[in-house]
Amino acid sequence: MKGLRHLPNLICLGRIALLWPILAALSHQAYGIAAVCFAIAGVSDLLDGWLAKRFGWTSELGKWLDPVADKFLLVTVFVVAAWRAWCRAGSRPWWSRAM
Repeated sequence: MKGLRHLPNLICLGRIALLWPILAALSHQAYGIAAVCFAIAGVSDLLDGWLAKRFGWTSELGKWLDPVADKFLLVTVFVVAAWRAWCRAGSRPWWSRAM
């Protein structure tokens, strides 16, 4: 069981790795794939939290990495969704006009 101590951190890194497929799916308007990837990320968040608490597999890295992964995931999805909505409406977000 000692070798599994870092499993929650690995699961968390997997959640960060899901950002790319979610971004790609959203940019290609494959919303079903994006939703499945997002659901997998949500389940992995539950799993790594449960493992860390149940078996005491917490670490300083995990205490930092888990909230960062959550923020990356949520901010990425919200920004891409807002961008797509603005572009579909015929205008661009204020931060892209300077580019």
